[in-house]
Amino acid sequence: MVGLTEAPHFDTFSTIKILRVRDLGAMQGRKRQRVITAPSSNRSKASPDVCEVAVIHEDKVRALKERLLSGRIVQGVAEIFKVMGDPTRAQIVHTLAQEELCVCDLAAVLGMGVSAISHHLRVLRNLRLVKFRKDGRIVYYSLDDEHVMSIFTEGLRHVKEQ
Repeated sequence: MVGLTEAPHFDTFSTIKILRVRDLGAMQGRKRQRVITAPSSNRSKASPDVCEVAVIHEDKVRALKERLLSGRIVQGVAEIFKVMGDPTRAQIVHTLAQEELCVCDLAAVLGMGVSAISHHLRVLRNLRLVKFRKDGRIVYYSLDDEHVMSIFTEGLRHVKEQ
């Protein structure tokens, strides 16, 4: 006989529902997984893009939990995407991917003021997405490394596919 246990579940209204949990692994001789089924009254409300039955593949979950990134790393990646998510900074990265430019030329290309471009460049520089070199009294900017180009190129490729 399949062992049934009860598991608390919080729905979108933060009320607790008791759902039936079955251990299919014991019944079918396969890898351990839990199936959580909602009472039949909730099944009709299911969205077509959400599973009708919650199946938890415990072996996969355990393995992936062990490989989760640290909070510091996830925060850093999120910050990069947040900064790159600004349309002006995306244009700056795209422009600098093509050629090293001084701040004045970059401002002219993008039709913006030098002060505004400098602000965006400072944000990009703080995350090591761009770097600068000074030649006399002129400061030239370029992408920090190939990783920045790869991140932008993959995002661009993804958008163009749609």
